[in-house]
Amino acid sequence: MQAGTSPSHARQARAKHRHELRTLTYVTLDEANGGIVRNLNHEGVAVQAVAALRPRQQVRVRFELRDPRVRVEARGEVTWATTSGQCGIRFLDMSPGKTRQINAWIFGSLLDGVSLHSEKTGFVFRRKTMD
Repeated sequence: MQAGTSPSHARQARAKHRHELRTLTYVTLDEANGGIVRNLNHEGVAVQAVAALRPRQQVRVRFELRDPRVRVEARGEVTWATTSGQCGIRFLDMSPGKTRQINAWIFGSLLDGVSLHSEKTGFVFRRKTMD
């Protein structure tokens, strides 16, 4: 994808789901750039960066997920980018152990979301009634 191209095209082309974060999570990209994590999975992350990146650019990615704490440090390659700083970064050197930690964190976050929903509504699944 070319710089300046809409990220919606990237979403259509993405083969795997990315988990939306419910808390503000900062990311450091190399030494002089940073931003906010928008969503992630064990293969990559979408970021709103301060300074725009270029497709195929390699960067060092560092961020920390909370509750439970998972520190992620990896080399990544920009797969798509816009001139406004939105981009997708594919992890290049994620260890199997860190991959499991990210997947476990996402699973826990999904369960927390279900729990919060059930507390607000009083149930997890709506029961179908017969009329």
